[in-house]
Amino acid sequence: MTIFRKSPRDLCEEGEKLMAKRKHKKAIEKFERAIELGKDDLILKCVAELNMGVCYARMDNKDKALEHFEKSLEAVLKLLNLPLDGPKSKEGEADFYRTLFSHPIGVLAYYDKVITLRAMGRLNEAREMLDNLINYIQPQFAAREPVFRVERFEIISEMVERERSDIISGLVPVSYIKELYRKLGYSEEEMEKDLACVPSASL
Repeated sequence: MTIFRKSPRDLCEEGEKLMAKRKHKKAIEKFERAIELGKDDLILKCVAELNMGVCYARMDNKDKALEHFEKSLEAVLKLLNLPLDGPKSKEGEADFYRTLFSHPIGVLAYYDKVITLRAMGRLNEAREMLDNLINYIQPQFAAREPVFRVERFEIISEMVERERSDIISGLVPVSYIKELYRKLGYSEEEMEKDLACVPSASL
């Protein structure tokens, strides 16, 4: 007979402990149960879905990882009263992303989605999402901006590798990367900011 029933947040904490021990399947079971019991707790849903995405990413199940990062983002959007289908206009874009990136789970889920899209080879989608992170990151998370810029540089390098058959993988000349930056419409200032975050790019 169960006297004390575990709360959804207790289950979420247990899942995180299992994650730390690399017991990802068992952790997922805990997160699923937490969501089932705490279906009205949007903060719990944000965290549990994000953690499930990480578990699936670590198990190299990119499709399931992407699914859960998107569910985490959806929960954050509901929590922040933002439209689920993104900004309604170009004018509303800044407010939308600034609000989304004011929440730590919004930043984490969005960035984890970027990483997953890159791993799936969906480089242009990942690059465009990084543009949003870089353009609208909030001051409290500004320390992460160099990470986003390095990631964008690496994605653009990968795009060059895909486009050109005359280079060795992993040895892309910086001049080719700069050329693609310009083709994609980045300003010289933006390009130089990215390159400044990548020590090898100055070679």
